[in-house]
Amino acid sequence: MTSGIEAKAGDTHVLILSTSLNPNSRSLVLAKEAHEHLGVRGVSSTLISLRDYPLPFCDGSQAISHEPNAWKLREEVRKATHVIFALPIYNYGVNAAAKNLVELLFNWGCWSQDEWDAHVMGKTAGFLVAAGAEHSHMAVLSFANSLMMECWWWISPRFVYATGKCFENGRIKDERTLFRIDRLLNDMLQGPRVIRAEATA
Repeated sequence: MTSGIEAKAGDTHVLILSTSLNPNSRSLVLAKEAHEHLGVRGVSSTLISLRDYPLPFCDGSQAISHEPNAWKLREEVRKATHVIFALPIYNYGVNAAAKNLVELLFNWGCWSQDEWDAHVMGKTAGFLVAAGAEHSHMAVLSFANSLMMECWWWISPRFVYATGKCFENGRIKDERTLFRIDRLLNDMLQGPRVIRAEATA
């Protein structure tokens, strides 16, 4: 599934990557909701589900140029100013498809130095997380750290974390989750900023 909302050239463009391969994915529900919120705001965005872009396992051969789906995803990353990952949590970490995507796309065989500097570094990333239980809420951190340290991306700390009780009949029923999606988008679109504690006497 690829769904796009157009905006004028040069505007902010948000890429939403849904990494779950589950046909009943709850993280994809989160992704669709964020996509709709961006549309209401008039912000250009594209939603991509990895179910529609089968990828090989990264084997370190740097052969992305021979993989049409990987190349298409590379181009979507190139165009984006912001990237939101919609992720399921498996075994206290993001799913293997998400990590494989990063291993395929963010390596030196995929970009020239000039391309890396111009089209990879400096993006802002956010996370929509679907999990089975509350105790996995920090599972996304190692994935976020890899984007921050390897790609020099800004990471929004206000990620969305939702368990099964937040959904019903393929929709989000929890108002708090909807609020958190909107707050995540607010933070990402405002851009990186330093939050300072006010001085006290």
